[in-house]
Amino acid sequence: MSKGFVKIDGTDFSSKMLEKAAVKKIYQELFVIDLNTDNYNLNKKYDIICAAGVISPNHAKPETINYFQKYLKMKGLIVFSLNDHAVEDANFMKKIKFFIKNNKLKIIEKKYGDHLTKIQLRSWIYVLQK
Repeated sequence: MSKGFVKIDGTDFSSKMLEKAAVKKIYQELFVIDLNTDNYNLNKKYDIICAAGVISPNHAKPETINYFQKYLKMKGLIVFSLNDHAVEDANFMKKIKFFIKNNKLKIIEKKYGDHLTKIQLRSWIYVLQK
């Protein structure tokens, strides 16, 4: 809220995590969604879709970037992180690059930095524009 964002929705495939998120009282709406499907059935479009710590070989597939397109406004942004494990997976990264190129997304920023410092895991942060 202090950064100017006033309408924030959240999603997770775990209803227990959404219950924890609701306690924060910062979300307008919370949805149970499996990001590995394209059956979100949302009736809105977003200026920004953020998936920090979500897209990885053991979580949401690269196709998630493709699915987001349906819910992103023109000139909207997709922000996501890819940790070192994801980047080291050549097949995974090939798919990420394919979805960026295939959807004609512009890379606005790509920055490498700390992710989980206790285990010395770093990640790339991508900001893409539709």
